[in-house]
Amino acid sequence: MGIAVFNSAHAYETEVIEVVEGKKSLEEFHREIAVKTNNSIWKILDKNSPDEQELDDALGWAFASRYHWSELGSLVNIARADYMISRVFSAMKRGDLALEYANKCLDLIQSKSEIAIQRAQLGLMEKLPEVFADYDLAFAYEAIARAYAILGKREECRFYVDLAKKAISQVQKSEDRKACQSELVKVKCP
Repeated sequence: MGIAVFNSAHAYETEVIEVVEGKKSLEEFHREIAVKTNNSIWKILDKNSPDEQELDDALGWAFASRYHWSELGSLVNIARADYMISRVFSAMKRGDLALEYANKCLDLIQSKSEIAIQRAQLGLMEKLPEVFADYDLAFAYEAIARAYAILGKREECRFYVDLAKKAISQVQKSEDRKACQSELVKVKCP
């Protein structure tokens, strides 16, 4: 099967048994599976030429990760899962679906930011809201640019590459900026 850290039905069953036996909470279960499946995807996306089976595995893990994050109610992690789904579809050369999920990611980032600003202005926040990292917007733009590259849409690709560059310039930590840049340079507009 695949090369993932999380690569067997047995491992999943072990996680479920730990929940049933009270060794871990349902929240811990969802978080652990979401993280394991998400981390497994990078091993495939970082390969030069992943084969079809590996990409199919990665797509399954991406959707599994999104499901488990959604069970925790974290919009930040759902947006990041949509980013990963988009990245896998891009690797599969499925630009239409890559663009759909990249836009879902961007929509969540933009709507969450707008809601947080409105709530703060109205004094409705008792605690700090769940916040996107400064690099999330850069990655969303990069995923959209990548999808447009797959679709052969040069102008749209370049537009989103430029937006990603601007967003990257706003990223505070140098290691986060480098991570964003390292993914953006892989986008080749037609």
